Amino acid sequence: MSTVELGLRTEAARRPTGLREFARSFCRNRLAVIGAVLILFFIGMALAAPWIAPHSPTETNLDRRLQAPFWAPGGSYDHPLGCDHLGRDLISRIVYGSRVSILIAVVVVSLTMLIGLVTGLLAGYFGGLLDAFISRIVDVLLAFPFLIFALAVTAALGPGLVNMILALVFKGWVEFCRVVRAETMSAKASDYVLAARSVGLSNVRILVGEILPNVVPSLIVLGTFNMAVVIIAESSLSFLGLGVQPPTPAWGSMVNDGRPYMLNAWWISTFPGVAVAALVLSINLMGEGLRDALDPRLRD
Repeated sequence: MSTVELGLRTEAARRPTGLREFARSFCRNRLAVIGAVLILFFIGMALAAPWIAPHSPTETNLDRRLQAPFWAPGGSYDHPLGCDHLGRDLISRIVYGSRVSILIAVVVVSLTMLIGLVTGLLAGYFGGLLDAFISRIVDVLLAFPFLIFALAVTAALGPGLVNMILALVFKGWVEFCRVVRAETMSAKASDYVLAARSVGLSNVRILVGEILPNVVPSLIVLGTFNMAVVIIAESSLSFLGLGVQPPTPAWGSMVNDGRPYMLNAWWISTFPGVAVAALVLSINLMGEGLRDALDPRLRD
């Protein structure tokens, strides 16, 4: 049995212990656990939207226009959070709006993570002209602020869900690429990679079997934090009318719908804004817990 194979089997035997240490470290962070629970709540709300939403999110009724929440004068328990300027039930729109935000965050982060992983591995491992070419593209894209760049691309492509996803993916992969490239460059000079080369393993097997497992923890943490960034960007683009188009409910466009009525119908903008803030805060709390749990140097 070769040294590399023996090392791989030893690592596999230690994996359950590592998972238990990770779980214990994560659970000790109460804020991270709270964040994870809230994220599960939002995911469950998005999946169960057709069953838990009391009304259709697009059903209009001008008789209920600007109806207040149930605790305010003129409110009704049939519409607990009130109605918007078209008489649409606000809580139903918030429930369905969670689908949009979570779906876009998952799709964008998955695509950017995949692109950044492949380009970072190739640039960091092979170096040379390929590394220089990829690095220059990354440098150019990093010169533009994320939201402004996404705003310009979305405006050029036109409003809509698909175009917004393309705009967010177009620049979002660069951060993953930089992190993976740096860790790949560090890993390829390590003893276990040199040992793998000495026994004749191919570049693909070294990248997938030796280097990739070492960059996955950083990808998980960065991807978690980037989900919060994507949700904010999606809400901002929808607020400006360049994201998800009516009548599909989106938290950003709901905030914009209530902007003219802030003085006499504050709930139209406030509750979708609170939903955005709660989801982003939950993701950040869980991300910090994952960072601490996945990095042995930060464990108690």
